[in-house]
Amino acid sequence: MTPLARRVAADIFLFGSVLFFPWWVGASFALVFFFVFPNYAEILFAALLTDLLYAAPTERFAEFRFVL
Repeated sequence: MTPLARRVAADIFLFGSVLFFPWWVGASFALVFFFVFPNYAEILFAALLTDLLYAAPTERFAEFRFVL
């Protein structure tokens, strides 16, 4: 398997885990993939998706709805 194919498979696995598992499972996989792959910028998109899915609306920060 080529390095690009492994990275794409890891991305699909990461975003699947963010969507279908609890937040800490996706965060664990993101942390592991961050140390396995060089320049793993997909962790930012996974964090944004996790924030969009699990963040509760709050009145702090001038009604800014996201936690990140």
